[in-house]
Amino acid sequence: MGEAYNAALTALQTPGAVFLHQDTRLLIPDACTLMHEFLRRNPGALAGTLGSADPVLPWWAGAPVGAALGSPYPEPIHTPQRAAVLDGIVLAEWMPTSWEAIPGWHGYDANRSLPRECWIHPALYCEHVPTTKSRDNLTDHTHTCRTLAARWGIRCAYD
Repeated sequence: MGEAYNAALTALQTPGAVFLHQDTRLLIPDACTLMHEFLRRNPGALAGTLGSADPVLPWWAGAPVGAALGSPYPEPIHTPQRAAVLDGIVLAEWMPTSWEAIPGWHGYDANRSLPRECWIHPALYCEHVPTTKSRDNLTDHTHTCRTLAARWGIRCAYD
């Protein structure tokens, strides 16, 4: 994922960016404009649609925050909420820098969000229709979660 997002950065022509998976679509018509305004006022922040209030990996092992249609948490939120770690189906940031290439499907989002101020923002409400079963790759997931939890000094739900 990091490699794909880095490729997108080379074409970026605005100071803000919204990164989303290929199986996800934003449902709020003016989402990019709303995120531009929010992130310009909070330039160090990272915003998403789903995450955890707790600093834990994987994020769904913590207290869920946010919503996405097609997820176990479909009810939209109406005001921005703080989060400790974000899911990567939708991430938005101001002046994005290059992404670390984390092997496999998992961890790139947590690695991006853990050192930052994170927000769940209602403008990023989306529909997520997974086209892959990335959570089935538990060997990759378990190793990545353990590695990143140790890096950031947080709990890994697999330990």
